Amino acid sequence: MTLCADNTTLVANVTNEKNDNCYIAAGRSGSPDTPSRGMLFYKCHIRYATEDELDSGPFIIDRVPNRPYLARPWRWWGETVWAYTTWDFNLLNLTGWSTGLVKDKEGFNPENPCPYSYEYKSQDGSVGRPKWVTVLQQPILPDGTKLNPKAWMNQ
Repeated sequence: MTLCADNTTLVANVTNEKNDNCYIAAGRSGSPDTPSRGMLFYKCHIRYATEDELDSGPFIIDRVPNRPYLARPWRWWGETVWAYTTWDFNLLNLTGWSTGLVKDKEGFNPENPCPYSYEYKSQDGSVGRPKWVTVLQQPILPDGTKLNPKAWMNQ
């Protein structure tokens, strides 16, 4: 399934409760042998949910201990692309999830790079992101796909 969030506001539904977490993620559909395009987040903005949007009681935005994780593909062949995306100040847990999910002979190895996790011209230039995220220098993926919604959806 090919999906594109274009000029969309993403709301991180996370509270200040101890074990509440939020993961903003996407993955490539299909299988390792026949993958399809994953998800492109294009010119999006990420913000915390407001107290009115939550059903969990008092919510203090500047004291949330559980910052949302930006993403990593769900499967090792997954694909997640963030382009021209912004977020509220100090919102994201920039370290990402614990692994890039690249499968090797012994299973998943957190030291391997994630082959289809990309960022391009997001808010902070991907400073502090996991080493398995590929920061693109131009708005074109290694397979030649241009980073725009029309090109993405025509794949």
